[in-house]
Amino acid sequence: NQNTPNILIVPAQFGLLHRGRSFRRVRAVMGYREFGLGAYEVSIMLLAHPERLGWSSGLLWITCAGDADGGFSVAQLFSFGGGEVGFGAVWCGSAHEYCGSASAFLSQ
Repeated sequence: NQNTPNILIVPAQFGLLHRGRSFRRVRAVMGYREFGLGAYEVSIMLLAHPERLGWSSGLLWITCAGDADGGFSVAQLFSFGGGEVGFGAVWCGSAHEYCGSASAFLSQ
């Protein structure tokens, strides 16, 4: 059908909901209609909201709960330090008060 839109807009959060939880714990406590976002989705969100990363404002670093290696031992991470955005990985058992996992929610 040509009248069907090709885009899906869903509510999402940058990590505050899962602040201080390890990536492994986040995957265990996500709600029924909640899913983790990957590096691609978080990158797009950061392009739309570049103010979201910044150490001086005390904002969270963002782990990507939708991306993991085959054994789910590491998660991708967006960080900020020295005036630059960083991209790396963090062990899934690490819980840090300055990190939170990004996720989105499907409507009812």
